[in-house]
Amino acid sequence: MKAKRESKTVVLVVVGAAAGGGTVVFLALLWLVISSAPAEYFLLLLWGAGGLIGGAAFGLVLGKLAAKPGAVIGGVAGGIVGGVVVGLIVPVVMYLYLSIPRPSPKPLPSVDKRAFTSGASWGFDRVQTYTVTLPIDQVQEHCEGQMARYCQEGWQFEIRSDCWEFEEGIPCRFARCDIPRPVFDQYFTVTLYSLSETQTRVVHTDSWED
Repeated sequence: MKAKRESKTVVLVVVGAAAGGGTVVFLALLWLVISSAPAEYFLLLLWGAGGLIGGAAFGLVLGKLAAKPGAVIGGVAGGIVGGVVVGLIVPVVMYLYLSIPRPSPKPLPSVDKRAFTSGASWGFDRVQTYTVTLPIDQVQEHCEGQMARYCQEGWQFEIRSDCWEFEEGIPCRFARCDIPRPVFDQYFTVTLYSLSETQTRVVHTDSWED
Protein backbone atom coordinates (compact mmCIF):
# COMPACT_ATOMS: atom_id res chain seq x y z
CA MET A 1 0.00 0.00 0.00
CA LYS A 2 2.84 2.35 0.93
CA ALA A 3 4.66 1.53 -2.30
CA LYS A 4 1.49 2.28 -4.24
CA ARG A 5 1.16 5.70 -2.59
CA GLU A 6 4.80 6.46 -3.29
CA SER A 7 4.33 5.41 -6.91
CA LYS A 8 1.31 7.69 -7.23
CA THR A 9 3.31 10.58 -5.76
CA VAL A 10 6.12 10.06 -8.25
CA VAL A 11 3.67 9.94 -11.14
CA LEU A 12 1.98 13.16 -10.01
CA VAL A 13 5.28 14.97 -9.59
CA VAL A 14 6.55 13.85 -13.01
CA VAL A 15 3.27 14.62 -14.78
CA GLY A 16 2.95 17.99 -13.08
CA ALA A 17 6.57 18.93 -13.79
CA ALA A 18 6.27 17.91 -17.44
CA ALA A 19 2.99 19.78 -17.90
CA GLY A 20 4.13 22.92 -16.09
CA GLY A 21 7.61 22.99 -17.57
CA GLY A 22 6.36 22.23 -21.07
CA THR A 23 3.71 24.92 -20.88
CA VAL A 24 6.10 27.58 -19.66
CA VAL A 25 8.79 26.69 -22.20
CA PHE A 26 6.19 26.83 -24.99
CA LEU A 27 4.98 30.25 -23.83
CA ALA A 28 8.56 31.47 -23.46
CA LEU A 29 9.51 30.29 -26.95
CA LEU A 30 6.40 31.96 -28.33
CA TRP A 31 7.35 35.20 -26.57
CA LEU A 32 10.91 35.02 -27.93
CA VAL A 33 9.66 34.52 -31.48
CA ILE A 34 7.21 37.40 -31.20
CA SER A 35 9.68 39.77 -29.50
CA SER A 36 12.70 38.70 -31.61
CA ALA A 37 14.95 38.58 -28.54
CA PRO A 38 17.45 35.75 -29.15
CA ALA A 39 19.72 37.03 -26.39
CA GLU A 40 17.25 35.95 -23.71
CA TYR A 41 17.88 32.19 -23.82
CA PHE A 42 19.31 32.23 -20.31
CA LEU A 43 16.06 33.72 -19.10
CA LEU A 44 14.20 30.99 -20.99
CA LEU A 45 16.22 28.37 -19.10
CA LEU A 46 15.31 29.95 -15.76
CA TRP A 47 11.68 30.28 -16.78
CA GLY A 48 11.54 26.61 -17.77
CA ALA A 49 13.15 25.60 -14.47
CA GLY A 50 10.49 27.61 -12.65
CA GLY A 51 7.83 25.80 -14.64
CA LEU A 52 9.27 22.40 -13.71
CA ILE A 53 9.43 23.22 -10.02
CA GLY A 54 6.01 24.87 -9.91
CA GLY A 55 4.45 22.11 -11.99
CA ALA A 56 5.83 19.40 -9.71
CA ALA A 57 4.62 21.15 -6.55
CA PHE A 58 1.17 22.15 -7.74
CA GLY A 59 0.68 18.91 -9.63
CA LEU A 60 1.42 16.87 -6.49
CA VAL A 61 -0.95 18.87 -4.30
CA LEU A 62 -3.87 19.02 -6.70
CA GLY A 63 -3.30 15.47 -7.89
CA LYS A 64 -3.51 14.11 -4.32
CA LEU A 65 -6.72 16.02 -3.70
CA ALA A 66 -8.38 14.54 -6.77
CA ALA A 67 -10.11 11.19 -6.65
CA LYS A 68 -9.44 8.39 -9.14
CA PRO A 69 -9.29 8.68 -12.11
CA GLY A 70 -8.95 12.43 -11.70
CA ALA A 71 -5.54 12.23 -10.06
CA VAL A 72 -3.61 12.47 -13.31
CA ILE A 73 -5.94 15.17 -14.62
CA GLY A 74 -5.41 17.09 -11.38
CA GLY A 75 -1.68 16.68 -11.78
CA VAL A 76 -1.75 18.05 -15.31
CA ALA A 77 -3.96 21.00 -14.33
CA GLY A 78 -1.85 21.70 -11.26
CA GLY A 79 1.32 21.46 -13.31
CA ILE A 80 0.08 24.01 -15.79
CA VAL A 81 -1.11 26.38 -13.06
CA GLY A 82 2.06 25.99 -11.02
CA GLY A 83 4.29 26.25 -14.05
CA VAL A 84 2.71 29.47 -15.21
CA VAL A 85 2.63 31.04 -11.73
CA VAL A 86 6.20 30.18 -10.79
CA GLY A 87 7.40 30.72 -14.34
CA LEU A 88 6.08 34.27 -14.21
CA ILE A 89 7.70 34.94 -10.85
CA VAL A 90 11.16 33.91 -12.08
CA PRO A 91 11.46 36.65 -14.75
CA VAL A 92 10.34 39.28 -12.23
CA VAL A 93 13.01 38.19 -9.75
CA MET A 94 15.54 38.01 -12.59
CA TYR A 95 14.64 41.50 -13.76
CA LEU A 96 15.19 42.89 -10.27
CA TYR A 97 18.56 41.14 -10.08
CA LEU A 98 19.62 42.52 -13.47
CA SER A 99 18.49 46.06 -12.79
CA ILE A 100 20.20 46.41 -9.40
CA PRO A 101 24.02 46.21 -9.53
CA ARG A 102 26.10 44.85 -6.66
CA PRO A 103 27.68 47.41 -4.28
CA SER A 104 30.76 49.09 -5.71
CA PRO A 105 33.27 51.77 -4.62
CA LYS A 106 31.60 54.99 -3.52
CA PRO A 107 32.59 58.35 -4.99
CA LEU A 108 33.71 61.22 -2.81
CA PRO A 109 30.93 63.55 -1.68
CA SER A 110 30.91 66.77 -3.69
CA VAL A 111 28.68 69.74 -4.43
CA ASP A 112 29.74 69.69 -8.08
CA LYS A 113 28.56 66.27 -9.23
CA ARG A 114 26.82 65.21 -12.41
CA ALA A 115 25.57 61.69 -13.05
CA PHE A 116 23.86 59.90 -15.91
CA THR A 117 23.04 56.30 -16.77
CA SER A 118 23.15 54.89 -20.28
CA GLY A 119 22.15 51.50 -21.66
CA ALA A 120 23.47 49.44 -24.56
CA SER A 121 23.29 45.85 -25.84
CA TRP A 122 25.83 44.73 -23.22
CA GLY A 123 24.34 46.42 -20.17
CA PHE A 124 24.37 49.73 -18.31
CA ASP A 125 26.92 52.43 -17.53
CA ARG A 126 26.41 54.87 -14.67
CA VAL A 127 28.89 57.72 -14.98
CA GLN A 128 29.51 60.31 -12.29
CA THR A 129 31.82 63.25 -12.87
CA TYR A 130 32.78 65.77 -10.21
CA THR A 131 35.54 68.03 -8.93
CA VAL A 132 36.83 67.97 -5.37
CA THR A 133 39.06 70.42 -3.54
CA LEU A 134 41.66 67.81 -2.64
CA PRO A 135 45.07 66.90 -4.07
CA ILE A 136 45.09 63.93 -6.43
CA ASP A 137 47.12 61.75 -4.04
CA GLN A 138 44.44 62.10 -1.36
CA VAL A 139 41.65 61.28 -3.80
CA GLN A 140 43.54 58.21 -5.03
CA GLU A 141 43.99 57.09 -1.41
CA HIS A 142 40.22 57.26 -0.88
CA CYS A 143 39.56 55.30 -4.08
CA GLU A 144 42.11 52.63 -3.17
CA GLY A 145 40.45 52.12 0.21
CA GLN A 146 37.06 51.68 -1.46
CA MET A 147 38.40 49.37 -4.16
CA ALA A 148 40.18 47.17 -1.64
CA ARG A 149 36.80 46.72 0.04
CA TYR A 150 34.61 45.96 -2.98
CA CYS A 151 36.84 44.73 -5.82
CA GLN A 152 38.46 41.49 -6.78
CA GLU A 153 42.25 41.31 -6.68
CA GLY A 154 44.40 42.43 -9.59
CA TRP A 155 43.49 46.12 -9.88
CA GLN A 156 45.95 48.98 -9.58
CA PHE A 157 46.26 52.62 -10.63
CA GLU A 158 48.27 53.37 -13.73
CA ILE A 159 49.44 56.71 -15.08
CA ARG A 160 48.29 57.50 -18.62
CA SER A 161 49.69 60.30 -20.71
CA ASP A 162 46.53 60.85 -22.77
CA CYS A 163 43.05 60.30 -21.33
CA TRP A 164 39.85 60.87 -23.29
CA GLU A 165 37.28 60.62 -20.47
CA PHE A 166 37.63 64.30 -19.55
CA GLU A 167 39.68 66.07 -22.19
CA GLU A 168 42.20 64.81 -24.73
CA GLY A 169 45.88 65.39 -24.05
CA ILE A 170 45.56 65.63 -20.26
CA PRO A 171 47.43 62.97 -18.23
CA CYS A 172 45.46 61.00 -15.67
CA ARG A 173 45.52 58.15 -13.19
CA PHE A 174 43.26 55.26 -14.18
CA ALA A 175 42.15 52.05 -12.46
CA ARG A 176 39.61 49.34 -13.20
CA CYS A 177 38.36 46.58 -10.92
CA ASP A 178 35.87 43.75 -11.32
CA ILE A 179 33.00 43.52 -8.84
CA PRO A 180 32.09 39.97 -7.69
CA ARG A 181 28.65 39.29 -9.18
CA PRO A 182 27.34 35.79 -9.97
CA VAL A 183 26.42 35.00 -13.60
CA PHE A 184 26.62 38.56 -14.94
CA ASP A 185 29.67 40.84 -15.23
CA GLN A 186 30.11 44.07 -13.31
CA TYR A 187 33.11 46.37 -13.06
CA PHE A 188 34.12 49.81 -11.86
CA THR A 189 36.55 52.34 -13.32
CA VAL A 190 37.86 55.61 -11.96
CA THR A 191 39.89 58.27 -13.77
CA LEU A 192 41.60 61.06 -11.85
CA TYR A 193 42.84 64.36 -13.29
CA SER A 194 44.94 66.84 -11.35
CA LEU A 195 43.56 70.31 -12.16
CA SER A 196 45.81 72.03 -9.62
CA GLU A 197 47.64 71.25 -6.40
CA THR A 198 44.34 71.36 -4.53
CA GLN A 199 41.74 70.33 -7.12
CA THR A 200 41.06 66.93 -8.70
CA ARG A 201 38.59 65.98 -11.41
CA VAL A 202 37.01 62.52 -11.03
CA VAL A 203 35.24 60.38 -13.63
CA HIS A 204 33.58 57.49 -11.77
CA THR A 205 31.93 54.77 -13.88
CA ASP A 206 29.92 51.73 -12.76
CA SER A 207 29.19 49.20 -15.53
CA TRP A 208 27.04 46.08 -15.21
CA GLU A 209 25.69 43.47 -17.60
CA ASP A 210 21.94 43.01 -17.89
